[in-house]
Amino acid sequence: GAGTVVHEWGHALEHQIPGVGAAAKRFLKQRVGDEPLKPLRELGSGYTRDEVGRDDEFEKTFGKAHGRYVGKDYGGRATEIMSMGLEMLYKDPIKFAETDPEYFDFVVGVAHGKVRA
Repeated sequence: GAGTVVHEWGHALEHQIPGVGAAAKRFLKQRVGDEPLKPLRELGSGYTRDEVGRDDEFEKTFGKAHGRYVGKDYGGRATEIMSMGLEMLYKDPIKFAETDPEYFDFVVGVAHGKVRA
């Protein structure tokens, strides 16, 4: 569906627009700090044993089932920051802005070309 397309577009932005991936990694690090990694499998059976993430406060916006996924760890190669953020911006921008204004502002800033590495 359209939400999936928007999500995948977020991955493309991180990988293809100079500075976006680095900015997303920096944002994620700033948000999760030294929080320990936790298995995504604890959230549902659709994950492999090696998939891990961090909770931060993403659950406020994305719910228990997807909050930790926003903080998914790819070993420094990528993030879910733009993909999950754009998907939420598409699905429920008011909730996103109200529950996590910092994350909302980051995603909108990237979309407007104001946030780069």
